[in-house]
Amino acid sequence: MTRVTQTRGMFGMPLGLALFAFGSYSPQEVAAFEVFGMDAEVSGYVRNHAAINLEDKKVPQNVEGEEIGGQGQLSMNRYQGLLNFQLDGDNVRAFVSTRYATETKTPYLKKLERASKKTIVKATPASAPVPVLSALGPVCQGEGALPSRNCAPGLIQTDLGGEFLDDYYDEGLVLREAYADFTGVNRLFLRLGRQQVVWGETDFFRITDIVHGYDQRWRSFFELENEELRKPSTLANLIVEVPELAGNLQLIYKPGGIDGSENYGNELDLAGGRYAGQPNWGVNITENIAPYNYHGAAGDVDDDEYGFRWSGTFGDVGYSLLFYRGLIQDPIANCRRTLDAGSTVQGTTVPFAVDINPACQPYKEVPEGDGLGGELIYARQSNYGGTFNYYWMFADAVLRGEFLYQPNRPWNYGTEVPITIPTYMPQLPVAGAIPLGWGTIDVPGLAGVIEKDTVTYMIGADKTFDLMRWLGTDRGSLATIQLIDQWIVDYDEDDDIVEVLSYGQGRDEHTVFLTASLLLNYRYDTILPSLAGGVNLNGADAFLIPAVTFVFGDHWRLAFEADLFFQNNTKKIFGPPENKTHVLGTTGDSSVFLSRLSYHF
Repeated sequence: MTRVTQTRGMFGMPLGLALFAFGSYSPQEVAAFEVFGMDAEVSGYVRNHAAINLEDKKVPQNVEGEEIGGQGQLSMNRYQGLLNFQLDGDNVRAFVSTRYATETKTPYLKKLERASKKTIVKATPASAPVPVLSALGPVCQGEGALPSRNCAPGLIQTDLGGEFLDDYYDEGLVLREAYADFTGVNRLFLRLGRQQVVWGETDFFRITDIVHGYDQRWRSFFELENEELRKPSTLANLIVEVPELAGNLQLIYKPGGIDGSENYGNELDLAGGRYAGQPNWGVNITENIAPYNYHGAAGDVDDDEYGFRWSGTFGDVGYSLLFYRGLIQDPIANCRRTLDAGSTVQGTTVPFAVDINPACQPYKEVPEGDGLGGELIYARQSNYGGTFNYYWMFADAVLRGEFLYQPNRPWNYGTEVPITIPTYMPQLPVAGAIPLGWGTIDVPGLAGVIEKDTVTYMIGADKTFDLMRWLGTDRGSLATIQLIDQWIVDYDEDDDIVEVLSYGQGRDEHTVFLTASLLLNYRYDTILPSLAGGVNLNGADAFLIPAVTFVFGDHWRLAFEADLFFQNNTKKIFGPPENKTHVLGTTGDSSVFLSRLSYHF
């Protein structure tokens, strides 16, 4: 498949090396033939992903306090196929890519979905003047619940969740890309249709790769090929070559309202699935607590997006400068202050208005949906950035970097935000449900949104080391290292910005990560071990990914990988206040062992 732009892979290594090292792609023959006198090619793969939990999920799946567990259980059994068709004519090329994916609903996933429907939280009694939980003692809610039921102290079944297995994991047949390339005019390249445009690095810490969102629900940030998770968009992509200035100008225009709402922004596992942030397995946030609003005052998927990138060389330095105006990739929360009389919660009408979140300051508009806590939105954002790379002869290494400036970027604030939730018992033999009382849970970030100038930058290096004598490799081994910093320029600690929505750790002025990787090669590149890792220098949370890929001929690839996470703080349940979870801390108790078997054609 021909890409317009060069991309880079995991932890900043060149994409081709990264994918080859991890066994996701290697050069091979494709099926070539002619159609109406034009050259045609068919390629693709058939693949199985499997994952086993290495740790228990120490959070309750019901009001009795029984833990979800899951250690040693299969959390993923995914079957996926990709089919590409390319047709080449004189000055015109057409490309279509389709993907089919389905998953076995393993017992572990079914357990998460059952817990998600209930959404168990831990609440404390609310204050007068509304009725309080303590007046009736421990109260279990939901189907079959009665006051005499054996409840764990403070646990509440909210019934705010819903099913997610089919939506998250059973993708079915989808059109990934469908575009046409036109090259008939000198110095001009035009691509029209559904496509992916890649700017900058493409690993977990994406800085200038901002044109598209990512679907990180079925597979989190460690999927090897970035294009498997990136959401393609229908857009016009024009490149103008300017050899007099040793560069080219890329112009992008994405019309609003063509792609579905789900094709915008990063989608995280917020329904309580296998990649939910700890301890939110079985806690469904997007069903009724804070659903997505794709048509808000702060950002609307029906609005057009546009940008440009100048790429060139200056002496021995390769560089690019870019601008993009569109929806920010990561969603923010727009909070709800009041639950109006007549509102429907848990299928029951609230009899009177309740000020459920006195701290809330809505952002640009009051949420109009059914979310008890508010809504998730993608705000419109201007982005200014650039990249560079330089071969440093003295060190025999490639130095590279990226930066992105976002004026007035929105951030959620409020490290302690008590939210009042109603408790009901629909089973009582009366007309409708009776509000038994009110409890409070802590949802950091739901105090409101503050805008801050933000700079994110990365500095890294790639170097090949001769380890053949020491490790017996067949050739040089590629090592990479990079430092990533997200800097809030006009930082004020009193702004009380949260690092991660729904976690109480306050954001520092600088959020810094250090990552590194090493790629080895044995038996003529048929056995490919690798090691990658990273640490959050703010909280010392870390991850380590040992992996190995076996290459069998031109078609078969078998890869094994362990995603190991090391955290300083792990919450026990959603609801109580806490203030120690950094962004990598959300991966607590989530270590997994994965295998991936692929047949490429």
